[in-house]
Amino acid sequence: MSKGANGETIMREVVTPKNPKTEGQSIQRIIMATVMIAYMYMKELCDHSFEGLAKGAKTMAQFMKLNLNVIRQKVSGDVASGYGLDSIWAFTPHGSKILAPNEFIISQGSLPQVAVTLPSGQSTVAQLTGLAGNSYQAVIDKYNLRRGDQLTFVTLQGSTPERSQFYFSRVILDPTNADGSPAQLTVPFVGNDNKVNLPSPRNTGEFMTLNFQGGAVSYGYSAQTLTAAGVIVSRKEGDTWLRSTCQLTTDAERTSYGYYSMQQCLDAAQAGGIGLLSGRYLNNAGEGMVANVNGDGMTVTLVNGATAHVTGLTFDADNYVVMNDGQGNKYYLKGTCLRSSNFGKYIRQTENTETAPEGATDANTVATDPTFQNETGALLDSVAWLLNHGLPISQITA
Repeated sequence: MSKGANGETIMREVVTPKNPKTEGQSIQRIIMATVMIAYMYMKELCDHSFEGLAKGAKTMAQFMKLNLNVIRQKVSGDVASGYGLDSIWAFTPHGSKILAPNEFIISQGSLPQVAVTLPSGQSTVAQLTGLAGNSYQAVIDKYNLRRGDQLTFVTLQGSTPERSQFYFSRVILDPTNADGSPAQLTVPFVGNDNKVNLPSPRNTGEFMTLNFQGGAVSYGYSAQTLTAAGVIVSRKEGDTWLRSTCQLTTDAERTSYGYYSMQQCLDAAQAGGIGLLSGRYLNNAGEGMVANVNGDGMTVTLVNGATAHVTGLTFDADNYVVMNDGQGNKYYLKGTCLRSSNFGKYIRQTENTETAPEGATDANTVATDPTFQNETGALLDSVAWLLNHGLPISQITA
């Protein structure tokens, strides 16, 4: 309240700013983080892989511009196709530095492109297919290249999202004899030792896997799952480097298994900074699977094989929802993540004694209250639904 010019009392409405963390804004932040972390990993290559742009800030700006558009289109396209945010992969969680595999554009230019495939049943390699034979000439002819062109082979590989890494090596299409003289382009591209045959002294990097079979060159850098791959063509003409446009090839099954969906990243952001990799939100410890649910509770199984029959739900001092098995073990779920289900509704009601059942001070009371059970088919069923839809759990010994 305040006084006007004539002494009258003026009531002023208190304006509450709009929430700066709407779902749409959070999605944009997650997309930004996903692209920024990708550039951080691939900077060594991508800061000079855009034809006509100087190394550094301009190439970074181009990388960000192109790939923000790629990821936004992917999200909007999947949503328009009816996919839920829990079925759209792969993204970088809040506060992490996880390299999420996506169809990133890692180079841009005027040279011919080299197509890469990810073969079914061979999860650690990418392939160049349709070659007429195992020779330098076959590679040159297939992609309309020249002697002396440089191929940069790229992969993203890792056993878990937290260990996903960026690999690359460069092969010059200029086979060289031991005495330094040029070799014929008809010599094998892949040698009997499964290495680049008669390599140019300008080659850099080593493959872990390189072989030729059935018209295809297979390559990889690790025994871990390959989630994305591509090849950049480079050619120097005078003082100018020309590049090909390379957009990484991914596989939906490989990028969804173990990686983080948009919904998981949103949940982490809504949890007030509780990251998916933090001590209690241990995605990396294993995901929960519900073996059975009945009126007495549910059986929870971790990836490591441990099981527990959960019968109680409580809150701890940090506002975590705790599932108890009565044996001294606790299974944690962050309450603020549970915002789009009946379970979240009941958790919020336990925090308000006016709307909770009489005498209810924790979620355990709600779980056994017949009114709530009859209304939804039991609170524990809601927990089971959440676990079956990817909400992570972790076992912590009291």
